Parts: sequence; C-alpha cells; structure tokens
Amino acid sequence: MEEIPEHSLKVTLRTIFDQNKGNVRVNFPSSKNAEEIISIFKKQFEEAKLEKSIVEIDNFIPDSSNYEQERDNLRALDIPKYSDCEDLIVALQNLKSIELKEYESIEIPAYEIVSWIEHGQKIHEKFSATDCLFCGGGIDISQINEKIGVYKNDQKNHDAETLYRTLECIKLYKKWIDERYQSLDRLAKTYNIDNCVNYENLSSILNDLISAIGFKVKNIESKVQFDIHKLQCDIENLDLTAEKIKFEISNRINNAQHNLDNIASLVKAKIYIKIVTDEQVRLQLDWLHTVRDMVNSIKDENFRIQKEIQVIKSQMSSYSDFMNFLNIILGELDIKFRLYQDQNDEKMYILKNLRGENLSLEEISEGEKRLLSLIYFYFELFSDKEQNNFKGNEIELIVIDDPVTSLDESNKFYIIEIIKEILNIKESNLQVFVLTHSWDDFCDMTYFLKAKSEKNPGSSYSFYEVSKTAGDLPSSYIKKIYKSETPYIKLYKEIYSISLMSSVEELSDCNIYHSYNSMRKIFEEFLKFKSPKMILPQQNQINKIIGIIQSSTGDSYGRKQKLKLSTFLSKINVMSHKTVTADSLIEDAKFFMNLLSKIDKVHHTSIVNS
Repeated sequence: MEEIPEHSLKVTLRTIFDQNKGNVRVNFPSSKNAEEIISIFKKQFEEAKLEKSIVEIDNFIPDSSNYEQERDNLRALDIPKYSDCEDLIVALQNLKSIELKEYESIEIPAYEIVSWIEHGQKIHEKFSATDCLFCGGGIDISQINEKIGVYKNDQKNHDAETLYRTLECIKLYKKWIDERYQSLDRLAKTYNIDNCVNYENLSSILNDLISAIGFKVKNIESKVQFDIHKLQCDIENLDLTAEKIKFEISNRINNAQHNLDNIASLVKAKIYIKIVTDEQVRLQLDWLHTVRDMVNSIKDENFRIQKEIQVIKSQMSSYSDFMNFLNIILGELDIKFRLYQDQNDEKMYILKNLRGENLSLEEISEGEKRLLSLIYFYFELFSDKEQNNFKGNEIELIVIDDPVTSLDESNKFYIIEIIKEILNIKESNLQVFVLTHSWDDFCDMTYFLKAKSEKNPGSSYSFYEVSKTAGDLPSSYIKKIYKSETPYIKLYKEIYSISLMSSVEELSDCNIYHSYNSMRKIFEEFLKFKSPKMILPQQNQINKIIGIIQSSTGDSYGRKQKLKLSTFLSKINVMSHKTVTADSLIEDAKFFMNLLSKIDKVHHTSIVNS
C-alpha cells in the first residue's frame, strides 16, 4: 500500500531532476526512499547557500561542457620520461667500456665485411654450392666457416658488433627525441616553464655521437673518446622539464574537476529549490505520510492481536488431538520423527526420532518445519478432531503465502491436497487467498476449479497474475486470468509475445532475466514428444535435433543454419544461469518460435491461438 505513493513521488522527483540538470553529469540518487532522495538534495542546497544566494542558485544555468573538455584534453596528454629507456642506458655503458680499449694485432676485416662474408656463406650453404656463385671459382666452405668463427669470436669484432648495435639504438633514440621535443617545448611555453634544453644543441650532441660511433665501427683499433656527459645532462634536464609540466597538468586537472564538482553541487541545490516549490511534490508527500501513518497503525494493531493470540495459546492445556492427527500423517509420509507429550509437563510436547531420541527444531529441515506449521494451521481451521466442522463463526479470511517452498515432492503433494481441501470449504462468509511463485503449483492447486467469467457466472473463484511493466522505473500490476494453463503453454505464449516485439524498451525485467531459461524448458518439453528417446537441447545433441528438424520439414539443414542453432543452444544453456542483456533476446525469441513453427506448425498455431 505504501509503495504506490512512494513510487509516484520518485517518478515526480526524477522528472524534476531530468528537467533541471542540463548537460551536467550528475547521477540521480539510488536510494529507494523518496524522502532520503529529497534530503540528499537538501544537503547540497545547505552547503551551496553558504556561498551563493537562493536567487543565484535558482537562476544558475547548468553547463559543464567546457570544464569537462579541458579536463579530458589534459588527461589525454602523454608526457614521457626521457631517461626511461633501458636500451639507451646499456648503449651508453657499452661506449664507455669500448672507447679506449686496445686490441691484439690480429688481422680482422671490418665488421661490415665480416657480416657480408657471413651472409654469402649462408647463401652458398642454402644452394649446396661447391663453386663461388659470384665468380665461378672453387671455394672451401668449411675453411670459410672456420675463419668466420675466428673473426666472430675475436674481441675486436665482438666490440665492433656491439658498437654497431649501439649506433642503431642512438639513431632510434634521436628519432624518438625529434618526434617529441617540439610538443614538450610547446607545453613548457604554454605553462611558462623554463626549458633549459636547446633542441639544436641536443641534436648536435646526438649527431656528433652518431658520427663518432660510426667512425669507431669502421676503425675499431682507433682510440675514440665518446662525450656522453653532455647528453646525459640534457636528458636529465628534459626529465626535469617533463616533471614540471606533469605537475602543472595535474594541478589544472584538479582545478577543472573542482569546478565540475562545484557545478554539480549547484545543480543539486537548484533541483532542491524546484522540488520544495513543486505543488505536486507537496501533495504526494502529504499522501505518503498519510499512508505511512495508516500502515504503522495497522502494524501496531496486528502486534496487539498477536500478543493476545500468544496469551490464549499459552493458556491452552492440551494438543493431544493434534498430536494424534499429526503422527498419523508423519507415518503416511514416512517422515522419521513423531510428536510426544512430555510426561513431566502435559503442556509441553517434544519431537523424537524413531529411536525415541529428543530432537530440536534445528535438527529438522526447513521443509519439515514448513510441513509441521501447515498441518497445524489446517488442523486449527476445524472445531473437531475429524476436520468436519469448519470454524465458520471465527474465521472469515485465510491467506496462504507460497505454501510449498522448500518441500520435497512427497510432502509437496500432500500440502497441495490440503490447499485443495481449504479451497473447497463451502462457507458464504469465507475468503481464501493463496499466493505462489510457482506456475506448476498454481496449476496443481486450481486444476479442478473454474474461474468466474461469463461462461461460469456461478463460480466463486478468481485467478490473478502479478506482472511488471518494462522501462527504467518498472512497476507491478495485477491482471485477471481465466484458466490455469500448463507451465509449458504459459511459457510458450510468453516467448511468442516477446518474438512479436520490435524494441527492447517493450521488455520487462522478468522477460530479460527469465526468458532464456524459459526457452530451454520449452525446447526440452517439445523434444520429449517429438522423440521416443531422451534428447536434451544441448550442444552435444545438436545432430539429433537437426535430424528431428529435417524429418519434420523435409528440408536439408545447411552449415549456416547449424551454426545459428548451435549459438542458440549455447545461449539457452549458459544464459539461463546468468544475468543477461536485452540486446539479442527478441531476435533469439523470433528464431526459436520460427524453428518450432517449422517443425510442427499445427502444434505452434494451436498454442498461440488458444
């Protein structure tokens, strides 16, 4: 009862919120309580009015696009660390270790020549050549291989190879610097930061170093000193400039975010003004308070009645008739405990197992507890132990909520029979309400009943189903139904109705969360009466399913169709146990209904038109 005004008020608050937030990225409070939502906006208003007048807040135009653009642009800037290059560090260390090294006077060709000979040797081995492929003369490949090994193992050649790799590394680093320096220098000038590294000087240092290394590669025995100190200093200064720029960018991002937070606070403060001056909100709040007072009053009265009931129960001296009634039922259901009267206190009753050992309530299952309570409830509806005389002068209303939850099949069957007996009680002043989450149980309990309608005007029974609307703020509603369809037909019609939808906005939460599980159940039941052997709608039985399709339609089933069926089978088995999105649900429902219609059009038509 209280949820109806609460929901209406939340819808109104959401409308005011959407109309006044402009383009500011601010979220609607997630609280389920409408008054808590109002208090959240009020808190922002109280803080905002310390700096702004109410008129300024009310006239505030919400626009955060400039600050958002500034913040996002700053976050996108990539400021590298120029010394953070492992290859460069190793390259500079190699230079220091090689620059003044002396070598034994072994005649070793230049590094480029050795590399050229090695390449030629590989070509000859590839073609198994015994003569030179260039001049046609005879060659000894093994002797060439031996000399190449001597060359490559020689320290002088090894250092030449190291210098060559170092040269390539520094060239790449210079190219990397060339690509990034201008951007760094531009940012430094923009933020008035001193960039003490001159690009022309840095470029000159790198070029000189590249030339010196190139000379050393070709003249490995020459002593060449590499001046890397200036390069290291410039790299350190580049890092210093980059860190200053990063610090400035961070400050500017924080400043932009601070402005965005202030705008969001002002927007919420403005929304609060709109809320407290809205006549519809005032009326809905008054109605909510009225309903809440009524609910609290009813709760207090219920509490008082319950206390009186407890007093009356405590004064009752004997439950021996119920004990005998219960123990007969427990024996019929093969339940392994009984109820006994305490020999020391006739008002006390004890549960014992078949060996005579006492049992506590914690030692029996939830289903057994529910069974005991429902049997006692049924027993108390009658004034005699044979359950012939209903207490019609005492009982006008019976409400039974989800009676078979947690029960196993045998106990569930017995309780459903009790519910049927209660529904069959003929008392003119009696109303009975039975609620259940299970369509199977609903069908079992109402199997022999006919709903009141134009065809059955004399019936005293009515059936209702609670459903939910689709959309961002779904609400529950009650619709009247006139017959209890089997679960299979019920689910079949639900999926068929989804297949006729054209937009995901038409789907309710119930559709989204349960439809893949429903399709799996329908397909499983459908395959039962299409094949004498057990076939489950699973990937490992896809060939058997295709066999049923082909034998029913007379058409072949191509690779594309098999792939689509395979994807569908995966979805109904995986997504039936997971939270899913609505994107492909309608298309999958269309595919499924079309498939079943092709296999058995008469069956399909009879269900959707029933």
